[in-house]
Amino acid sequence: MKRIRKVIFAGLMSAFGLTVTSVQAMEEGKPRSWESMTVGACTLSAHYDTDYITDISVRISNLNTTRAAGGATWDWDPIRDDNINYDMSPASTDFLETTCGLIDVSSLSQKGADAASISEEDELFLRFSARESATGPLYAYEARVSPNAIATVTKESLNIAPTADAGSPQTVTSGTEVTLAGLGSDTDGTIVSYNWYRASGTGDAANAVLSDATAQNPTFTDSSLTSNDSPVTHVFGLRVYDNHDDSSAVDLVTITINPPANAAPTATVGANQSVTSGTEVALSGSGSDTDGTIASYSWTRTGGTGAASDAVLSNATAQNPTFTDI
Repeated sequence: MKRIRKVIFAGLMSAFGLTVTSVQAMEEGKPRSWESMTVGACTLSAHYDTDYITDISVRISNLNTTRAAGGATWDWDPIRDDNINYDMSPASTDFLETTCGLIDVSSLSQKGADAASISEEDELFLRFSARESATGPLYAYEARVSPNAIATVTKESLNIAPTADAGSPQTVTSGTEVTLAGLGSDTDGTIVSYNWYRASGTGDAANAVLSDATAQNPTFTDSSLTSNDSPVTHVFGLRVYDNHDDSSAVDLVTITINPPANAAPTATVGANQSVTSGTEVALSGSGSDTDGTIASYSWTRTGGTGAASDAVLSNATAQNPTFTDI
């Protein structure tokens, strides 16, 4: 289909030769709106041009073949010197898949230049859904010339985003390994990766470093608390990605770390001693506590061959009491 710009030539002969001027057949300044987009191996386009030549059409084409929405366009006819409705082959699922190389083409609908005149045309459009590769996302495509002479070409993802589940809250004792129970689901694809991160919490982030932030079920151990500390929390977020590289919203889970039970202190009474009767004996007591401090001492005589009355301590609650057996 060859379209040309109509011109009127006026020639004036003079002594200096021929002067040629041109007058456009259509007024400049009328609406002109073109949009196009590459779709697979083809170009999807919408044209509204009445500035120089008439081209009101929605088309999809490659280098060799063109299909028009509804099988018809409005174009300037240079022979008839008028705008006419040109018949063309409509777009088809076979054309979109075979020529354009698209996958899973569906929901194809179209409307071409089927009115009696341009002024009566409501709109032209070509709409369909397809993937550009076997594992690519599903898109909805639309090329449209609206009643107000605006040409648009749009592409909208129809992929359903995956869903992340970071698992139920957990409460453990400090020093216990925590396994995060991550899950991902995707109604129109598969989960291909996980992404964990520590979002917040009252505990120190340095005490909750994950074994692998990209694993489905990473682990960590917070061993920082003693029996004298208060519980702390670590809040983790999980985002998952599907095979179309679409991501989920973040799901959060709270892990509460409780302090361990109090560890009993250890008492040491010192080395055995041998003294002469009448010599003062100083007991060498000490105590240790792995999760606190020693607050008091309590001595008792537990046995012996001597009389208990001869070994009365100076202060049974002192760390190093004394006695003298005379």
